[in-house]
Amino acid sequence: MIVAPAIIGNMSFDLISFDSNSSNVGETIGGITSPIGVVLSSILIYLALIEQIRANKTLSSDIAEQKKQYENDKKIAQINSFLSQLDGFVIHFNYNNQEILKNTDSPISFSGPTGIYHFLKDVRTFFHGSVDELERLHSYNEFLGIVRLCTIIEGLISNLADDSDRLAHNTLLKHQVKFKILSFYATDGMVICEASWRNEDFNTEHHWPSELLNQLNNLSIKLKI
Repeated sequence: MIVAPAIIGNMSFDLISFDSNSSNVGETIGGITSPIGVVLSSILIYLALIEQIRANKTLSSDIAEQKKQYENDKKIAQINSFLSQLDGFVIHFNYNNQEILKNTDSPISFSGPTGIYHFLKDVRTFFHGSVDELERLHSYNEFLGIVRLCTIIEGLISNLADDSDRLAHNTLLKHQVKFKILSFYATDGMVICEASWRNEDFNTEHHWPSELLNQLNNLSIKLKI
């Protein structure tokens, strides 16, 4: 367009000629090229808008993915924190057999998974009180708190977006429940003495409150124990 006036000014056409009576060359060129410029500008604006829309969609998708990952990471951090608390609750669980064996001459205290095992065993074997009496025992409430926390953790794990994350954390929880909460390794590491809630005596309503049984049964199903 810069050299167009000089070129067109020296050209003659059968239908168009430039002389002192004609409009200025610049006005003529402007009149010819202006519609073309408008069309080209419209096309460029349209293409720019299309690219902007695509960029916005990509950005929105990236933001949504980042938000999803952030929420998932937050859930994983919460699950790991609860698993750590669960481990601490299990380790510090304390049971004195005098709670069940009221008149024993040799009260013994047990802690950790061993304490859980002896508590469950003694309730099954020696406790003959009512459900209300059982619910008032310190060891029962401590054990119920552990089971409730397991249920909360299982619910959080089931809501994780990634399958591999669900499997990994589900395995960690299953290990805690199966080998630390509901069973006990003997000192030789070979024999497992299970305090199974599937045992007919364990399911006797006289011994066990329904809340505990329901939560244990749900955990056994969901964790495939």
